[in-house]
Amino acid sequence: MTTPAAEAYRNAMNKPLMPAPATGTTQELTHADRCDSCGAQAWVRTEALYSTLQLMWCAHHFTELEHHFPDSTHNVLDERPFLQRAVKAQAGQD
Repeated sequence: MTTPAAEAYRNAMNKPLMPAPATGTTQELTHADRCDSCGAQAWVRTEALYSTLQLMWCAHHFTELEHHFPDSTHNVLDERPFLQRAVKAQAGQD
């Protein structure tokens, strides 16, 4: 038998504090995240599955080296579609 306070505590501990954002709708990288290669704004973050090494990439450098980061060995957060939408919006091509 549990008390109402214990039940409320158990329910509160089983719920996430914030809902997870829907994939593809929000950006995780900010303008402060910079490419480790050239210092430009980062649009891609890679993390090796076998270590905690994270690398940040601008769109240009990741496009050149994308084939070195297969899904089988790396987690890749690719926010280049946000860049493409921003460029189209600036050019008035919505």
